[in-house]
Amino acid sequence: MSLERFNTKRFIEEVYKRPCLWNNTTSEFPDRHLKYKYWEEIVDVFNEFDRQLTSYEKERRVETLQRRWKSIRGCFTRELLRKEAEVSRCETDPELPRKREYLYFKQLQFLNKTVTKKERDPLHVTNSEEDSPSKRMRKRYRVNQPQQETSRLVGAEKASIESKDKCECSNQDEDRLFMLSLVNTLKRVPLEKKMATKIHIMSILDDATNVAPEVPRLSPTILKVEHFSEIL
Repeated sequence: MSLERFNTKRFIEEVYKRPCLWNNTTSEFPDRHLKYKYWEEIVDVFNEFDRQLTSYEKERRVETLQRRWKSIRGCFTRELLRKEAEVSRCETDPELPRKREYLYFKQLQFLNKTVTKKERDPLHVTNSEEDSPSKRMRKRYRVNQPQQETSRLVGAEKASIESKDKCECSNQDEDRLFMLSLVNTLKRVPLEKKMATKIHIMSILDDATNVAPEVPRLSPTILKVEHFSEIL
């Protein structure tokens, strides 16, 4: 449901046709099941698809329209209070400039008698604005933002450490990886030759690890002296 193409004027008309949704003086006003039925009817009125909506889609749209109506009613209440305050100010200062009237104020005059005394209290309107879903969402975002940033930094640091450890392990286990690469080849050796092959491999490794000590090489000068000594 696109709010850009939403026909607010018709929406108000559809709500007006169903007093149960707005008139708190009727006996049907507390009936939630009846209210929900009327909201579903309005959803069908504004259904832009050439098909029947699923129960999930209809439920989501009912919630959207309810929020929309709450916002419209809130705008009317604030405009009503503003006008009442404006009348008082104009009595003391007739030249005081007036603000532009809410677009749907005249169409919503049927709500005039349903605005409670509590809603007419300016303090109530201010608190309602502060407790609106958008305000709560922004407040929750500001509270959670440092925690989210900390979690992101910790996650990045952990990933960096794991990547470094993985690289170091890869370098340290090069010999292990080489030996593991010989497993498949060793499995293909016939059973009767396998023991001899293992012994041969161990023998090669033993020869490689037991290197004989290197004999120090003598310089040419020392060799000449030893040669003359033998002649004498």
